[in-house]
Amino acid sequence: MTPPDDWLRVDSEWPAMVAAKQAALGGSDSHRPAENIMLAVPCDSGTQRRRLAAIGRVAGNLAASEAGRRLGMKRTRTGVAFGAAGYRCEIARDEFRLRADRAEAAPVVRLLETGVGASGLLGALAMSLQEDLVLMEQAPDGAPRAAVFHVSFPSAWNPAAKLGQDLLGLHEPVADNALLQSAAPRLGKALVEKGPFVRWVWTVTADARWRAWPPSSAIFPEGTAQAARGGVAGAVGPEPVEPAGAHPLYFRLERQTTMPLGDGYGLFLIRVQVRPLADVLAQPGRLAQLQASLRSMSAAMVSYKSLGAVRDRVLQM
Repeated sequence: MTPPDDWLRVDSEWPAMVAAKQAALGGSDSHRPAENIMLAVPCDSGTQRRRLAAIGRVAGNLAASEAGRRLGMKRTRTGVAFGAAGYRCEIARDEFRLRADRAEAAPVVRLLETGVGASGLLGALAMSLQEDLVLMEQAPDGAPRAAVFHVSFPSAWNPAAKLGQDLLGLHEPVADNALLQSAAPRLGKALVEKGPFVRWVWTVTADARWRAWPPSSAIFPEGTAQAARGGVAGAVGPEPVEPAGAHPLYFRLERQTTMPLGDGYGLFLIRVQVRPLADVLAQPGRLAQLQASLRSMSAAMVSYKSLGAVRDRVLQM
């Protein structure tokens, strides 16, 4: 199946987002170790080949898209090649090769090469894109599970805690999710067989970063007692919002896309955008729309999204 041309987008934030991904994976962002970004459920060699083939189909679809052409991706005689992010990746059937074209990309290539099979290839692809990528794999019970992650910009959740989860497990913490939970089997089947589908998820936060996990309030300097008690691995929730309005607010938006890949696989793409709330509300009608949405939320949803202080501040605007 050929996806629509806008299933993936490249815009003016591409250089900064790719640089931020490389910083996170390469170690200059010490609070996001690679093992919390590039993850895969262990598998046998046959499953590994199927995963690599599924990711190869993603690359092939991308090479045929406008976004792929803007990034210099192209089909080759044996597969797909791309190299806009300082390294070159060549995919041929169920194998891939990496080569650093710039010195600053060499640490990233070395880390990608430590990825076992599919995690290295999905990482090489994700590190060239603004989107984060999750490969969903249909389990023997028919439910797709998060088999391979490359997530640099999570929204207040730890990717390592979600590895191997099905849709029920992935969404279990979400408030007011009874309808979602009951529809999970149908949604899972659609994820690997139908689509692409796109949905938008938003929140208002005090965090201006693309990566919202771990929250800054959970990060302690190396060598402190707090860091020694376990660091950030168990941190949850978004950055706290001061009720008095001492800090600016930001509108965080995720464009979430699913795409079937065949053979029991599907791709989940997450594109994060963060803008100052004041800029978003400058457009006429936006403030009234946001206030109405906040008023309509249940107490459980407000608590889940940590929007209590946000709602008070926005309703007073």
